[in-house]
Amino acid sequence: MSTGIWATNYNPPDFAQKSFGLNITRYMPNGMTSLLALTSLFQSETAKQIEHGFWVESMIFPELELTANASASDTIFQVVSTDNILANTMFQTTGVIATARENVIVDAVLSPTSVRVSRGIGSVAPAAIASGVKMVHAGSAFEESSLRPNAMSIPPLRVSNYTQIFRDTWALSGSAAATKVITGQDPVGKNKMDGGSFHAMALEKAFIFGQRYMGTRNNQPFHLMDGLIQMIGNPAFYPSFAPTPNVTHMGATTTWAQLEAAVDGTQNQVTTDASGNERVILCGSNFRKVVNNLGRLYGYAAAGGSTVVYNESTQTNSFGLNFTTFITTRGRYVLMEHPMFNVNPDLQKMGLVLNVPQLRVAYLEGRQTDHKAFNAKGDECAVDNGIDAIGGTYTTECTITHKNPASCAVITNMTAAA
Repeated sequence: MSTGIWATNYNPPDFAQKSFGLNITRYMPNGMTSLLALTSLFQSETAKQIEHGFWVESMIFPELELTANASASDTIFQVVSTDNILANTMFQTTGVIATARENVIVDAVLSPTSVRVSRGIGSVAPAAIASGVKMVHAGSAFEESSLRPNAMSIPPLRVSNYTQIFRDTWALSGSAAATKVITGQDPVGKNKMDGGSFHAMALEKAFIFGQRYMGTRNNQPFHLMDGLIQMIGNPAFYPSFAPTPNVTHMGATTTWAQLEAAVDGTQNQVTTDASGNERVILCGSNFRKVVNNLGRLYGYAAAGGSTVVYNESTQTNSFGLNFTTFITTRGRYVLMEHPMFNVNPDLQKMGLVLNVPQLRVAYLEGRQTDHKAFNAKGDECAVDNGIDAIGGTYTTECTITHKNPASCAVITNMTAAA
C-alpha cells in the first residue's frame, strides 16, 4: 500500500512498458536477435531527419617519413607529407640503440613535401638518415620570448547513415482466430508474436548486413542504412596512424597468432578515456569451434605436444573444454554465438567483433516501433476494407550508428584451427 501521489519509484520491476527490442529479448531470450537485444540495453538516439549523422575525432600523431636519403649535414628533408607539422615540432630518428637516436627540430615548413630542420638538438650528434625512415614525434620546444605558434586543431569526421523503414504484418481469418487449438495457445496471440519476431529479425539483419542507398521505389523515396559490416570496412572511419580496416578473411587453417592479428586493430583507438578494452564477438558455430580448438592447442597443451592434460581424478565422468572468452595481450574478447549465423555455411565461419558500448539505434522522431491493429475488437475505426480477418502491422523507422567503427572487426572463413 502507498499513500500520496503514485510516482515511478512505486512501479514494481518490469511494470513499466518496455521498448520493442527489450520486449523481444524478454519473451525470446534465445531467439535470432542477439544484436537488437544488446542495443536495447543502451541509450537510444533520436534522428531528426532521414539522414542521421554525428561527429567523431581521431587524435593526431604527426610523423616525418623521408622520401630521400639525408646526410649528416643536410637540413632540408624531403618527406611524404607535412600535414600536421608546425615549426618547433621535434622528431627523433629510429635505430637499434635507443640512446643513439638523433633529435631534430623543425625550423620551417617549406612545402607540402619538405621541411627545414636544425640537426643534433640534444646529446646525439647528427648522422645519415635513410629514405623511408619514419621519424617519431618527440614533442615541441620554444625559446624564451618566443612568438605565439600557429594553432592546431583536430578536424572532426562526420559519420552519417540513412534511416530505413521496416514493416511486417500478421493476419489470420476470423474463423482461424475463433478456432480453439489443441495446444491451448491463443491463435491471435501466437500470430501477433510471430509478426513481432519477423520484424525484429528484419531489424537485426539490416543492422549487420545493410548497405547504404538513396533512391526511389514505386515512385517514392527509398533509403537504406549501412550495417555494421559496411561501417567497419570503410577506411574513412579509421585514423591516419592505422588506416587499414579491420577486415580479415582467414585461410584454410587459423593459428593463434593469426587470430590475435585479426583482432589486434580493435585496440588501436578508443572513443573516450573511459572506454575499456573488452569486445563482444557475435559469431557462428564454426567460428566458435575454431576458437575453442585454438584454446585446446595453445592454452592447455602439454609441453611436448598438443595432448590435453586432464586432472587424474577417479571422480571425473566427463571431459572437454568450453571457452567463452579469450584474452590477448591487448584486450578481452567474449564469444556470443548468434543463431542467425548458423543458417548459412559462410556465416557459420564469421565473427563480428563489436565495441558494444558505442552502439546506438537512432529512431526517426515519433517512428519507434509501433503496432497498428485492424479489425480488432473494441477498435471499430480500424477496419480493413471489411475483410473477415484480424491482424496488425509493425512499423519502425530507424538507423544504427557506431561511434567508433575502427574499434571493431569483421573476421570471415574461420574454418579450422592449426
